[in-house]
Amino acid sequence: MDIFDAFWDTMVRFAILVLQGSYISSVATTLDIFKAAASISNASGEASPTWSVVSVEGGDVSLDAGLHISTQRLSSRSLKDAILVIPGLGIDSPSALSHFQKRPDAHKAARAVERHVKAGGKVAASCSAVFLLQLAGVLKDGVVTTSWWLAPQLRKLTQDCEVDESRMICQHGAITTAGAAFAQADLCLHLLARECSPKLADFVSRYLILDTRKAQSRYLLPEVLVSGDSFVSQVSNFIEKSLYEVPSVETIASHFGVSGKTLNRRVQKATGRSMLHLIQTIRVRRVQQLLETRKTSIEQIAESVGYKNTSALRRLMQKTLGINPSQYRTRT
Repeated sequence: MDIFDAFWDTMVRFAILVLQGSYISSVATTLDIFKAAASISNASGEASPTWSVVSVEGGDVSLDAGLHISTQRLSSRSLKDAILVIPGLGIDSPSALSHFQKRPDAHKAARAVERHVKAGGKVAASCSAVFLLQLAGVLKDGVVTTSWWLAPQLRKLTQDCEVDESRMICQHGAITTAGAAFAQADLCLHLLARECSPKLADFVSRYLILDTRKAQSRYLLPEVLVSGDSFVSQVSNFIEKSLYEVPSVETIASHFGVSGKTLNRRVQKATGRSMLHLIQTIRVRRVQQLLETRKTSIEQIAESVGYKNTSALRRLMQKTLGINPSQYRTRT
């Protein structure tokens, strides 16, 4: 091996695929993190990232809010030996998603993603860009995440993978997915840790003052989580008004004129989770609101959401948010 070969062995190539309307923040975050990693790696001796910015046709691409970025044309050559990274797209509603799925550039990009994965390449996407992976048909049998408010739409579109919107990062084989738009930072740090070194990812995180988050669960809003299903939205509202003493599943089902089995099935279909998970999500959200806006004691808050002591509330908060009520109140 000569010096030139040794040099390239220490390089990790990324291809950043941008489509019309990609989020400026996601694209800029990706470039800033890779640039910082390249600068730091030169001084630390860690494997260094290199990157190119590509698009379906090449040339200038309009990002969200009308800014532009110069790109190279997407081709098998531009993707060779590269990890394909797709920043979040400007999709914030089911109608915008439906429009995106009909765009010719989206289909061209999806075919390129499919070919890349079939050739053994790795792909990483965050936020609404995960829907491009769904369009490419590469999510089969995996566990994936996306922006939590878009998870119901992704779940409807794909029946052959598990959608876990509570997680910030999911990695399954060659596919890595991340949550909402600013989870692009978490995605890039994850890629640096996996492909370059954990040490380099830690250096970049400290240099840019980035705090990685392991979960999206603390940001979930139940009323959005069940959006698109009016029946489950009504169930959600009923639970929220009954938190002091939540009825049994059978009692809730009877209130809505269905069986407990039917209620569980409808909730599972709408949210991907059980009735118990929906109740706990609503409970946690109410607790967060009270901790953020009231000086009420934690004991009183626990009682207001149906717990007779604080230990059960602490366990729930620790499980879903990774911190206890006192820590949460201190941080907000």
